[in-house]
Amino acid sequence: MKILLLNPSVHFDKQFGTLKKFYTPIPSVGLAYIGGMLLKHDFEVVGLDAFIECLTVEEMYERIAAEAPDVVGISLLTPCAPLVDRLIPLLRERFPGLKVVMGNIHASAFHEHYLLNEMADFIVHHEGESTMLELMEALRDGRDTSKIPGISYRSLFGQVIRNADRPWIDKFSLDEMPYPAWDLFPVEQFRPDIRLQSPDSRKRKFDEGVQALPILATRGCPHRCTFCSPINTIGNKYRMRTPENVVDEMEYFHQKWGVETFYYMDLTFPISERIGIQFCDALIKRNLPIKWMCETRVSSVTYPLLQKMKQAGCVRIDYGIECGNQKMLDSIKKGFKIEQVRKAIDWTRKAEIETEGLFIIGLPGETVEDTWDTINFALSLDLDHIKLNLFVPYPGSELWDVLKARNELTNLDFNEYTSYPSFTGGTVPYVPKGRAHEELVRLQKIGMRKAMFRKRVIFRELRHFRWDKVDQYFTAVKALLFPPPVDTTSDRFEVLSAPSSTGGAPSGGGGSR
Repeated sequence: MKILLLNPSVHFDKQFGTLKKFYTPIPSVGLAYIGGMLLKHDFEVVGLDAFIECLTVEEMYERIAAEAPDVVGISLLTPCAPLVDRLIPLLRERFPGLKVVMGNIHASAFHEHYLLNEMADFIVHHEGESTMLELMEALRDGRDTSKIPGISYRSLFGQVIRNADRPWIDKFSLDEMPYPAWDLFPVEQFRPDIRLQSPDSRKRKFDEGVQALPILATRGCPHRCTFCSPINTIGNKYRMRTPENVVDEMEYFHQKWGVETFYYMDLTFPISERIGIQFCDALIKRNLPIKWMCETRVSSVTYPLLQKMKQAGCVRIDYGIECGNQKMLDSIKKGFKIEQVRKAIDWTRKAEIETEGLFIIGLPGETVEDTWDTINFALSLDLDHIKLNLFVPYPGSELWDVLKARNELTNLDFNEYTSYPSFTGGTVPYVPKGRAHEELVRLQKIGMRKAMFRKRVIFRELRHFRWDKVDQYFTAVKALLFPPPVDTTSDRFEVLSAPSSTGGAPSGGGGSR
């Protein structure tokens, strides 16, 4: 039995517009883990990362058809759903006996829709490694699948059945799992930021070998941010591999491919001073010539921890700051104070680690004054990078459920579920009560311009200037100063109407991530 694991593509113009040249698609660590588990148990597995290869629907279809798999396993996130909605009918027509298994946030949120409309045969909920293995063994051996925990399927009578959830993978089992099967995917196309490359690595050709990899040290997050959708897949129970096991993986891929940069994909890593120092000590002990970056909370770091992280090779931290006043922070349940943000950024600067601040504007209940608070607060911080995203009500998040229940979702076209409508010419994915699409786009443009034309940013880019990237610098300046005109027409794309949680039938066709 041949299994193809697909990380679907998105429509990059509709997702990123004029910023698409500056976006680096990241390989799917979840699919790589599932691939590793299946290979360990002697299944024939092939991988197709259409996202990192930027494939069209037609190209995805041709690549899958050439492999002629028995099963296609798809990691389905909201922005890629419209392209997958076009892909599946093509595969069904070509391969009538093909089994389609979907997992990840969007598939789980809309499992009834995909099963009732015969877009999928099985939906895998939450963590996929053990569930996918058990399901594949049952299909291979012709055994009953109705008792497998963690799946949904359609009964012989056409009803959608959701089995009991599978228990979360415990921290001891995480250490025993095979490493992600990156050999299945074109990870040599994943490139680290030029600033994260060591002087020695720059002697290598920029397009040579595997230079960077994603890595996952933990599962789950104990925090309750209302805009977060991944929590629906990994749960609130925080589980971490032993520091030695995580460092073993880094050393393994450094020795195998010479990987020098690792991107931690955890929602919060490290989550505390104690855990962070344990990890850093284990990494320092190996004396590996590598760099790494992570995303964490301002409430999780201390100055001693940041000093240790710097010593262990951490070069950048992304902080999910989100808002510029306490009222909005409390509304999305961030669980920290504005004062903690300033302390964490100052400590990180003092530790000589690069910082990126992640912010959201256009949240439910946000006023124009609140938006300006966020923009001005972001600009007041000593940050190297600022991302000013427009709020997207992703399915699987608490805010999606709340807004849907109140009938307050203003845009159900998943083609438009992007944080950068100011640069795609698209429609804002959600407009709070009393606000306007045009106003939100205008404020994002102003905020992004102010962030990118700070003296710090200009001097940084001059220090790292590369003549072979002149066209990208020109494109960046043009995109920020002259974004495309906003198109508010409802028929800009051929789109599927959003599936209802009760499995309503779609009406159309379309694409994105």
